[in-house]
Amino acid sequence: VLAARLGRVERLGLELCPRIDDASLKVLESWRSLKQLDLQETAVTEAAVRKLQAARPDLYALAGPFPPA
Repeated sequence: VLAARLGRVERLGLELCPRIDDASLKVLESWRSLKQLDLQETAVTEAAVRKLQAARPDLYALAGPFPPA
């Protein structure tokens, strides 16, 4: 039941989740119903967010500050 509902998630707040990283964005990119994503203070890099936004221009991603390179 939960897995079926994940396909309908439109907003997801992952802020302050240090285990969310660039690999996580590859999975989230495939969630076509997702429209808003909060990635503030996670381990994702700026480059990965740019890549996500290029692949999913319909997805609003709030991100930063980014971890040091």
